[in-house]
Amino acid sequence: MLYTQGDYLQQQGRQKDAIAKFDGAIGIDPQLVVAYINRGRAYFSLGQIERAIKEFDVGIRLDPQYAAAYNNRGTAYQSL
Repeated sequence: MLYTQGDYLQQQGRQKDAIAKFDGAIGIDPQLVVAYINRGRAYFSLGQIERAIKEFDVGIRLDPQYAAAYNNRGTAYQSL
């Protein structure tokens, strides 16, 4: 539920609100890879590139097969 709310808020451009929802979702399920990835995307949108990279790193550690995490991390590194 919190993840879905965060996803919706992120689509609406409300990155800070989305991050709060992703925080809650991760608090409930620390293995929820998509919450880390989307939280990273939100941080990236806010210009917090280093923080975004850390989120993508966690997602990759949790699921090394999650290709979008590598793509997002690469984009973040490229923007530095």
